Amino acid sequence: MASQILSLRVLPALCILACSLGRSIAANTTTTATSDLISAAYTISATTTSFSSTTLTATGTDENVILVEETGAAYLTDVTIIKTGDTTSSDDSSFTTLNAAIGVETNGTIYMYGCNITTDGLSANGLHTYEDGASAYLYDLYISATGDGSHGIYTAGGYIYAENLVCSTYDSKGSAIATDKGGGTIVVDTATVHTYGTQSALLYSTGNITVANMTGASAVAPAACIDGSNSFTITDSTISAGPELHGVFQVVSTVSSGTDDEAYVYVTGGSVAETRGTFGLIYVGNINAHIYLSSVEITITSGILANASADSEYGTSGANQGVAYITLTNEKNITGDVYVDDISTISLSLLSTTTYSGAINQDNSAGNATLYLDSESSWTVTGTSYLQGLVDEDESAGNIYSGGFTVYYNGSANAWLGNRTVELSGGGSLKPEP
Repeated sequence: MASQILSLRVLPALCILACSLGRSIAANTTTTATSDLISAAYTISATTTSFSSTTLTATGTDENVILVEETGAAYLTDVTIIKTGDTTSSDDSSFTTLNAAIGVETNGTIYMYGCNITTDGLSANGLHTYEDGASAYLYDLYISATGDGSHGIYTAGGYIYAENLVCSTYDSKGSAIATDKGGGTIVVDTATVHTYGTQSALLYSTGNITVANMTGASAVAPAACIDGSNSFTITDSTISAGPELHGVFQVVSTVSSGTDDEAYVYVTGGSVAETRGTFGLIYVGNINAHIYLSSVEITITSGILANASADSEYGTSGANQGVAYITLTNEKNITGDVYVDDISTISLSLLSTTTYSGAINQDNSAGNATLYLDSESSWTVTGTSYLQGLVDEDESAGNIYSGGFTVYYNGSANAWLGNRTVELSGGGSLKPEP
């Protein structure tokens, strides 16, 4: 099992109602975003324009259907957006609005009500905001994105708010709700999200993503990923994932090395399920990750709660350790083992009546595994475990149920235990490492 866990890369006619102020809407125009020329069927720049009960299309290479920029504002109601055609640069489509169905650039704003976006092409994102001041407000929006690199809602800077979002992506590297280089903020309230491709998470954060009341399923990718010093927050949501790599929650840094970056994960309420049975709930590599799970119904088919370990694809070998601080609050009957490699660290805290079953560092790696239990929480040991540090508010260790297994601890790092052997409930013991 350990070798499996640590072998990772284990990431039609238009009926347009146009109400314009200032410059009029322009069709088939070209504008400039950074050094790239972005073409659009409809460019809205320094003006306000409305579309209602119509279908808008773009079929060209690198072409947007609508581009909003330079204090422009667009209002769309009951509009169908259809985008086909490939990008000439997937990198530029990640970092700018190139080839997106809807592009919003610096100081542009779009409002969408009851609309539908369909894309089919290489890196044909549904809606993409780019650079600070770009914003999108989306209500009752449906997105279907087909093609490698085609995301749902996507920002490389700016702000997106979505309410009652339905989004599906079908190919690789097409996360549904995502940020990329340039960061940005996304807030979603009520969503149904599905992804079907490899490396296509429900959430992918290089910025700050907050979702509530989401129902989502990822077929083969993690449910949520962080790259770098960024965050995601998930509240009262029902999500499942069958990742073929790493885990349901993947937290890494692809740029910095080791402990240079700090990432934050907050999951409260709802449920999370790992469905494939191969990789675990949490993977942390080449980063410091602070992970808080509170009152979440958790199902782990693989039997792996967490894995902190180096991955050769992230950082510099020997300095790309994972450092995971995992806090479980009011978690009931959570079951899964904890793995740490020779250069990584996991600190697990059990709070507020959490009940946890599993083995911790069963392979006795040279890594650092520590456990904190408050007096209301408990640990049922399911395999011989090795801890560098143990803090238990119940100094009798009466909240550790051994199942007949031994828990070894570092005597020099746990003065409160005085190098004693403590007999545990269930016939096992807590003893200093030999």
